[in-house]
Amino acid sequence: MPTGTWSMLVALLLSQPTPLTCICRHIARVNLYDCEPPWQAFQHNCYLYVAMAQSYNAAEQHCKSYSTQGRAAHLASILSEAESQFISTLTGGRDTWIGYNDLAVEGIYTWLDGSPHGYENWKPGFPVGDAHGDQDCIHTFGGLEWKEYFCWNGMAFVCKMPQYDYQFPKFVDNCSYQVPRKMQCEPPWLAFKGSCYLLVTETKNYTDAEKHCQSYSKQGRPSHLASILSQEENDFVGQYVLSVLPDYPGINTWIGYNDLELLLLICISLQLVKHVDACSDQFMRKIQCDPPWLAFQDSCYLLVTETKNYNDAEKHCQSYSKQGRPSHLASILNQEENDFVGQYVLSVFPDYPKIDTWFGYNDLEVEGNYSWLDGSPVSYQNWRPGFPIGGAYGNQDCILMFLDKQWKEYYCSQAMRSVCKTPSYIQNQEAGSRCNM
Repeated sequence: MPTGTWSMLVALLLSQPTPLTCICRHIARVNLYDCEPPWQAFQHNCYLYVAMAQSYNAAEQHCKSYSTQGRAAHLASILSEAESQFISTLTGGRDTWIGYNDLAVEGIYTWLDGSPHGYENWKPGFPVGDAHGDQDCIHTFGGLEWKEYFCWNGMAFVCKMPQYDYQFPKFVDNCSYQVPRKMQCEPPWLAFKGSCYLLVTETKNYTDAEKHCQSYSKQGRPSHLASILSQEENDFVGQYVLSVLPDYPGINTWIGYNDLELLLLICISLQLVKHVDACSDQFMRKIQCDPPWLAFQDSCYLLVTETKNYNDAEKHCQSYSKQGRPSHLASILNQEENDFVGQYVLSVFPDYPKIDTWFGYNDLEVEGNYSWLDGSPVSYQNWRPGFPIGGAYGNQDCILMFLDKQWKEYYCSQAMRSVCKTPSYIQNQEAGSRCNM
């Protein structure tokens, strides 16, 4: 994995600045409640209006497909007048399925998400019971009022799920109780270990770069040129720059390290070189990926943004193979690698929360027997709740990464972007010129 050593670029006084790109950093925002676009937030829940007409059961299955660990999604329950008004505004007053029905017992209405029975807003003359046949599913009519209808009928619908997997208890008698938190960075900032980072590609001198970073400051979240406090953070910053500027291997990026007491501006520039021991060693090892490939855990990764079906995506990845370094749709062998791949995609497509990216897992040979295209052993998996579904919904044998970096099956014929993976390589080079910089 590439790591960075620091070389000093010295500009005598501040009157002779060296313009470079820069990295800003601030503390990640702590969100107790939030919704991923295009979901809309209201009173600690998230709502999604789906205009595509579906039967009641199909609409509920569609909503459930958005469920994540601790956050079940269903056709919406409506528990108050305020929530009813919100949903009417969300749908523009259109007729939509909601999660109320008497499918289990005629005349006994329940919510699909298990919410308690309470608020109702029936249209005058409803419910009609079984007087007009098997009308067991409830929809909004004219935006606010409710009426029964045949469940097989196609209709738009509203999904609902909690904003996060946390519900405030009515009473908290333990002062050490801590609220679960989600650390978040607004795109295009990139998250790493509780901080947010932004690469500013417009070149600036050191002082202007720091002022630019400070301009992003918010209450309780100051922003500055990045401080680098660990080897992992150093590697992250270096790879971030290379992922954005792959054709410029000399990173030369301002970070927040200087000594103004010497009346010299000593700024830090990252160089992707990993020393074997010290500059006196004959060689330095450079663990390398050819731009625009991105390095992580001794492998190289490439996001292919052109959408392809699964087989064509694998053929495209194989086309990058070199002697001793085969390339395939990516295997994902641990949680850290899964997080890296998901964050890589989101850093390129920050406005599209559905990752929807092929990688190299499938059960094409034997139904239910999953394997990696590159032959890696099967140990780690990160399925969405309810997956894998096997052959229940047809020939969905190829695996993609979906919301929250979780996995789901899908039809191999569908065109998706994809991530390729190949081993990194080690390059030995003479160290003398680098050490005398």
